Amino acid sequence: MRRRFRTHQQMNRLARQSRFAKKVVFATAFAVLVSSSFVAGSAAAQPRRGTRSEAVLPVESATPAAIPTEVNPYAGQEDANPYTEDPATTEVNPYASDAAIEPATVAEAATEERIKTHWVGLGFHTTTFATQSGNGYSLSGPSVVYGYFVGRRWGFAMRGEAYFPMTARMAGNGVDIRTSVLDNYSRAHYGFDGSFMAAYRHVFGQSFVLTAAAGLHFQSFRLVSIGNNPIEAITGGFALSARGEYRINRHFAVGGEFALGVDPFDFVAHSNRATVTVPVTVGLGASFSY
Repeated sequence: MRRRFRTHQQMNRLARQSRFAKKVVFATAFAVLVSSSFVAGSAAAQPRRGTRSEAVLPVESATPAAIPTEVNPYAGQEDANPYTEDPATTEVNPYASDAAIEPATVAEAATEERIKTHWVGLGFHTTTFATQSGNGYSLSGPSVVYGYFVGRRWGFAMRGEAYFPMTARMAGNGVDIRTSVLDNYSRAHYGFDGSFMAAYRHVFGQSFVLTAAAGLHFQSFRLVSIGNNPIEAITGGFALSARGEYRINRHFAVGGEFALGVDPFDFVAHSNRATVTVPVTVGLGASFSY
């Protein structure tokens, strides 16, 4: 009996150490991603000293009006230059250029400007997860989404979501049950979803913007009832998201988004832990950029 009791204690100690190690790994990866993303966002947020394009203007040129079309033989020779700014002369200086930067160059420069974007939308959220008992669960309902991006072509993105499950499904061990969350878990039924990501933003033409991001994900949900066992978890893992927007003008845009998470970690120490959790959101919204 003593030997069995010691073996059981050792197994519990190993299980606790394994859970603690998972938490440390996830926390470390989270800290590394957040710090690196902030460094990248800060670097991208630094304003540029000039707005000229190196492919269009020479290094010594100060303004677009100084773009030469050919070498000026009178540069630096005021006495020999017949094109001095004398009101009496009627000659036109062939070496002066009023040519503006081409639209393609302007559009290219605009894509490199620092951008801050705030996104607000409505979505439909579904969380599917499997447990140690072999059962699978699915929670679905509406959600409210907020997103933030800062950077140029590359930047830092955050995403937060509050969702409210309306329907639930449990399948496994010969059972397949669908039920209304409002009828069976009326005391509490809510969830929160968040992501910290490195993002890539690209402008197609003048109107369409695509933002794709990847990083760390976490979420928490809780369903509580008087007569049923609570369904709750705090999970962590990895996130992917993509958002397409149509720009109405320079500041406002409308579009849709898709977000996916894969969480192999369940941080709640209960008897029937979630082995993997997969949240998916599809939504529509609007953004403001400056």
